[in-house]
Amino acid sequence: MAGSRTNLAIALLTVVVAAAIGLLLVAAMVSRHGALASTSVVVVDALISIPTVLIALMLSVPFGASAAVIIAACGLAYGLNLARILRPAAMLAARSDYVESALWSGASSLRVFFTHIVPNTVPVLCVQLSMSAGTSLLAEAGLTYLGVGVGAGVPSWGHSLATSVKFISIYPMAVVWPGLVVTLMVIALNLFGDALRDAIDPLTNPALRQGEATHVESEERA
Repeated sequence: MAGSRTNLAIALLTVVVAAAIGLLLVAAMVSRHGALASTSVVVVDALISIPTVLIALMLSVPFGASAAVIIAACGLAYGLNLARILRPAAMLAARSDYVESALWSGASSLRVFFTHIVPNTVPVLCVQLSMSAGTSLLAEAGLTYLGVGVGAGVPSWGHSLATSVKFISIYPMAVVWPGLVVTLMVIALNLFGDALRDAIDPLTNPALRQGEATHVESEERA
């Protein structure tokens, strides 16, 4: 149970860091300043090729093995991936007529981004963040097993796997249970993200489409 607390905290903080980095990069990539937009796209494309494990190894050299290393490495890697995936939907919204109207009415670029562009990316954002939370659990287990993850005094599922491997010849099932818990948690988070996307995306939820059509009809009659 103590290990579950550690892993869920890592997953939550990783999602927060990834969302912050991803949205910041998306804001730069859809910026109306051509140089900033093109430069940010090139930077994301260049950095996204760096594996999460390599980032964690580089961070563990000066800072040592800790949960913060996992959160920073996963947050940066998943934030870059999030920005790359959100960019098409954000660009489509940024070029829409209502965004142009908001800018011409005097709204700031930051306000337009968070009130008009970000809401159009929420379905994709939910799926990607749920996948990032699940993948961070796998990253914690793998990095802790390699010795660059959670510290020795902190309980986690990665430590349970690393300890169980020593007794695999005596009791093989000792490795199965921690691995099964991680697997089920990753599957549950992915299914949760898909279900959330289906519930809030008008493209996959007929009830939302019908509600929007009814709202438009009532406005036209008024």
